[in-house]
Amino acid sequence: MNELTHTQRRVRLPAVFLIVTAAFNLLTLIIFIVYGLGMGVLINIAPIDEQLPMDDSGPVSRLILIATYSVISVIGLIFALLTLRGGINMLGLKHYRSARLGSIVAILPSFCCLLGVPAGIWALVVLNDDAVRTAFPGQE
Repeated sequence: MNELTHTQRRVRLPAVFLIVTAAFNLLTLIIFIVYGLGMGVLINIAPIDEQLPMDDSGPVSRLILIATYSVISVIGLIFALLTLRGGINMLGLKHYRSARLGSIVAILPSFCCLLGVPAGIWALVVLNDDAVRTAFPGQE
């Protein structure tokens, strides 16, 4: 078996794990966005000058709620897409920096952070191996 085939086999499982983590993050994000849109519709039923009480800490204005959901959704989408791109690039032994970035982002807290931690750590351990690093174009 040649060195490239061995390296491809070595990166396959952690790369697929990153892709699965990104897919779970995207699925959770879609549910989060649908829930947020539903909350937005419920809030729009109330008059514009009223506030909807969300918990015991006090009322939360519609603008703060919409802004919070929007920011969290955008950050989650960026994390999920970077993880997905990193996993795909790792699987194809393309763009080492992208694969590494996707692995690091997978470790950061996100919608499925418990799944991302082992996936990201495993991918980083594999990517830091000299034989794997040199299999990527432009890495020596």
